[in-house]
Amino acid sequence: MTGTPRAGLWHRLRSDRVPDLPDVDESGCPECGRWLPVSPAEDATDPSVEELAHRPRERVDQCLVHGWRSCHAIPMEQPDLEAAAEMIGQGLADRGWTKWAHQLAAAQIVEPPEHRPAAIGQTLEHLRLFGPCPVPEQLETLVASSAPLWGRTPESDNMHLIWVG
Repeated sequence: MTGTPRAGLWHRLRSDRVPDLPDVDESGCPECGRWLPVSPAEDATDPSVEELAHRPRERVDQCLVHGWRSCHAIPMEQPDLEAAAEMIGQGLADRGWTKWAHQLAAAQIVEPPEHRPAAIGQTLEHLRLFGPCPVPEQLETLVASSAPLWGRTPESDNMHLIWVG
């Protein structure tokens, strides 16, 4: 977390609030059925943006395994991801960003354990988009690398039958 500013009054006033993870969208990637990363577009109130974001081709593009962001991924195991998240959380706590550190710590204790990579990845994605980290590109590799470990959505067994195109 080198370069992350200390959470002084000025930085706290200028930073966004720590967003809550929204309820997970049940529609995953049409190719693999994995959860899609949270995105600012999910908060959009314009129905045309919401409709566009849920088309099959756009959902494939959002996927961290099949979409354009997959080129940033490196092979990673779950213990490595959890260790990296712990180090990032400790760095955030040391610099006074306690809400971000607590959110990341909560993702690391999600039950059952097979859901932890998705919880950690989604939290790191929020940190990359909205957090105090001055160089969010450093988190991109970690987020993209966590995606192959994410679980599949409940509908993923039937997803290949739904998607044409």
